[in-house]
Amino acid sequence: RTFSVQVDATGSDTFNWTASVLPGDAAWLTVDPASGSRGQQMTVVIDPKAMAGGIYEARIQIVAETSEIEDRKQNVPVTLHVLGQMHTTFFPAVGNVVP
Repeated sequence: RTFSVQVDATGSDTFNWTASVLPGDAAWLTVDPASGSRGQQMTVVIDPKAMAGGIYEARIQIVAETSEIEDRKQNVPVTLHVLGQMHTTFFPAVGNVVP
């Protein structure tokens, strides 16, 4: 799944930012680009392929590269639930069965 996130802040100051996935071994979660400027979109991709069933947690940390923004580090929590099995139901064929 792919999501678009706009990095912005209140006020009128421009700023640059960086984004990273924590912990670093959460390969199922990526951001692109990993840096930009105020108002720019960032693409977040969640890819659960080949993952075992379970609950996975990570966060995207976005840091404004200016000391003028009071809460310049923001964390976006991400939780991924991967089902262990998919169950498929088959219905019997309808009609005459010839032995």
